[in-house]
Amino acid sequence: MKILLFNFLGPELLLILFFLGLIVPVLLYINTIHKTLDEIRDEYRLIPSRSPMLLLVPLLGNFMLFLVVIKLSQSLELEFEDRGITADGKGFGQRVGLMMSTAFLLIVLTVVLGFSGLSIVVFLLPLLRILGIVGLVCWIIHWTKMSAYRKIILTNSVKLV
Repeated sequence: MKILLFNFLGPELLLILFFLGLIVPVLLYINTIHKTLDEIRDEYRLIPSRSPMLLLVPLLGNFMLFLVVIKLSQSLELEFEDRGITADGKGFGQRVGLMMSTAFLLIVLTVVLGFSGLSIVVFLLPLLRILGIVGLVCWIIHWTKMSAYRKIILTNSVKLV
């Protein structure tokens, strides 16, 4: 039965599994960003907490990622400064977030140029693999930093009784 299903769907099944394996971590990342923005007080939140959902829009999401990374790091900096919390480093994940955003944008631009028929894209395939690895590593680092910053805010929040 498994062989028949694979023969019936063929490469489409692998494509579906690939996108399912991709969309679940992306949704979890967006959820982490959303929860981190929710923990920042309104006066210091420079971007609406629902705006990371725009990262799911295919081409807009790549440019929106730059905005989310920059505004989130600035919001975290304001929040930490007001609460008197010292962070482990400067930038609040902005540097690694911008590296991630740039790598993903260059990958998308290379793929779009490939679909447009430019033959130079064949020479860029090794660069594309390197950019993919760099983007993935920076994505994981940024994700864990945002989760850690959220936990720091939660542990240092004032309890109202």
